[in-house]
Amino acid sequence: MAFYFSNLILQTANKEHLIFPLFSIAVLLGVVLVLNHSLALTAGYIFLLGSVGPAIRTIIYTRTMEIVPGKLLGPLVSVWNFINLIFQFVANYSVGRVMDIVGPQWGFMIYASTMLLGILLFIGIKNRYRA
Repeated sequence: MAFYFSNLILQTANKEHLIFPLFSIAVLLGVVLVLNHSLALTAGYIFLLGSVGPAIRTIIYTRTMEIVPGKLLGPLVSVWNFINLIFQFVANYSVGRVMDIVGPQWGFMIYASTMLLGILLFIGIKNRYRA
C-alpha cells in the first residue's frame, strides 16, 4: 500500500522538487511522534513514514539512472544498496535499543535527526545532483 501511495505521488508531481519536502515531512513526522501519546495516531504517522521513505528512494534512484552511464549503474546501485543495508541495520538496531532503554520518544528523536541529516546532505549535493 505504501509503495502504491509513493508511486502515485511520484506520477503527479515534479520529481526534482519533491526530495526536500519529503525529507521535511519525515522530520516533521518524527518530531510529531516524539510528542504524540495516541496509539491510533501513531499507526497513521508510521503509515505516512512508510510512504515517504520509498518515495525518496525512488526519486533518487530514478535520477541516478538518468545521470550514470549504463555500464556503471549496476555496480553503483549494488554498492549503494550494500551501504544502505548496513546503515539501516545499525540505525534500526540502535534506535530499537534506545527505545527499549530510554523510551520511544528518544528513538523517534533519533529518526528525525537522521532525516534532518538527509536534508543537509541533499542540500550539500543539490547543485551536483541537478547537473
